[in-house]
Amino acid sequence: MTRRTLLPLLAMMMALLAIAIIPNRASAQWNSPSCCSYTVDIQDVRDACFPFKLQTYWSNGTSDNIPYFNNGVYGNPIPAGPTFCPPAPQFKGVSIDGGVVVGPGQTRRVTSPNTGCCFLVSTGLDAAGCVYIKIRPC
Repeated sequence: MTRRTLLPLLAMMMALLAIAIIPNRASAQWNSPSCCSYTVDIQDVRDACFPFKLQTYWSNGTSDNIPYFNNGVYGNPIPAGPTFCPPAPQFKGVSIDGGVVVGPGQTRRVTSPNTGCCFLVSTGLDAAGCVYIKIRPC
């Protein structure tokens, strides 16, 4: 191997090593730190499945437990906790009536322990990077 081929090879190896070692900042915060509210979108759920309580969990140790009585799109502030928003705490998950927790970026079938109704719960982000929770019947 000549010096002419060895130097570019070493430079490429150093660059790959640096990429592997430097932490990925995008993975540290799933939702945008500038979003201090989240959206809950409930559609096509039967009247018999209401009311139910939706509990969200956040990295600052806070959670909320909000009852919903009918279909609709709702905007909610992220629970305050020990620090002010922004920056927003990281979203950790959501549950219905204290049941199975659906984490960030997941879609799961969830049965309410209170009503026995089956919900399809999806967590995602809207265009601004704010948490968007979608609830549909199974």
